[in-house]
Amino acid sequence: MNSWKETTLDKITTIIMGQSPVSESYNFIGDGLPFYQGVTEFGNKYISVKSFTNSPTKIVDANSILFSVRAPVGRVNFTKNKCCIGRGNAGLIMKNGEQEFLYYLLRYLEKDILKNATGTVFDSISGIELRKFLVLVPELKVEQKAIAAVLSSLDDKIELLRKQNETLEKIAQTIFKQWFVEFEFPNKNGKPYKFSGGKMIDLSAEALAKAGSELGEIPEGWRVGKLGDEFEIIMGQSPKGETYNETGDGMIFFQGRAEFQERFPKVRLYTTEPKRIAKKFDVLVSVRAPVGDINVAFDQCCIGRGLGAVRSKYKSYCLYKIKSLKDIFEKFEADGTVFGSINKDSFSNIEVVLPSNNKVVDSFEKITNSMDKKIFNNYNQIQTLFCLRDTLLPKLMSGEVRVK
Repeated sequence: MNSWKETTLDKITTIIMGQSPVSESYNFIGDGLPFYQGVTEFGNKYISVKSFTNSPTKIVDANSILFSVRAPVGRVNFTKNKCCIGRGNAGLIMKNGEQEFLYYLLRYLEKDILKNATGTVFDSISGIELRKFLVLVPELKVEQKAIAAVLSSLDDKIELLRKQNETLEKIAQTIFKQWFVEFEFPNKNGKPYKFSGGKMIDLSAEALAKAGSELGEIPEGWRVGKLGDEFEIIMGQSPKGETYNETGDGMIFFQGRAEFQERFPKVRLYTTEPKRIAKKFDVLVSVRAPVGDINVAFDQCCIGRGLGAVRSKYKSYCLYKIKSLKDIFEKFEADGTVFGSINKDSFSNIEVVLPSNNKVVDSFEKITNSMDKKIFNNYNQIQTLFCLRDTLLPKLMSGEVRVK
């Protein structure tokens, strides 16, 4: 540790505290600089662009590190572009060191910095407190770079697997839309043709609107039916609070969409007295505000009253069918008096287009099930990489483990 030194953040970084521009300057059409008020757009490592401002106040350069200074305090992300930051963020640039090392240093210090956060309504940390925060860093830039390289290689692999999963899901959703919404199916020559020999039938405008048909007609032999005709729907029921634990005792328990992530939920709680159980690869749907968020059960689990589970032997078809009902779920969200919700009867009675037989569903399942299995395998690999990275992070950043 002789080559490491204790110093303060302001000695090794340039810190710019955010200031929000006037709200009239906000837009979503790309007018001006990307604007980040807080952590809404934060990702695993890199922030995404959603809003812009044509009247920027505090500006940070590309490759800056954004650090959230208001609740939740301590979140860290890279920005790829020059941008404007609001009062929820600070921008940091390493003065004479490795920028990526600074990113992992701040990740490592998140809990310690959070302890210094104050606030009567919500936690925050001032620029003065952030600048005087004590850190231990290698003096040699080459050692900073070596530490960052180890951790970055893991994050890069995680990001690669995530993007692969996004691509696979988009492909599967595109196929579902083509087959079950636009009613087009590729023949042996690769050219699309309409189901049922090209013969389509008209339904009433009201029925078609509820069924979600974009063409104003459906194939002959198909019909408008209920979601409950196709799938089994299980509504969640919360166990007693005293049965909850975080130590792995009992069955995994998901209360609501708070645990939802990109596709599979994050485990926070277990229960020793499960009530309603979802099976592996059941589709999990939030049935209380917000209605309609979707995840997939990666294993058998207990579901609380904030969730419903949709079950079918056609795992992939079921998932993408439920995803296609987004607009319908949003209506239940909007119709709530205090907050949106949907009960079992309303859920089961959602009107959908039902295929005339299972041949097309079988064909869809053969194509997309392999994609979904790959997504699941990638997810498991991501969890392993997360665990490895989070184990190495404190050891490398404290100097317990050295990289030559």
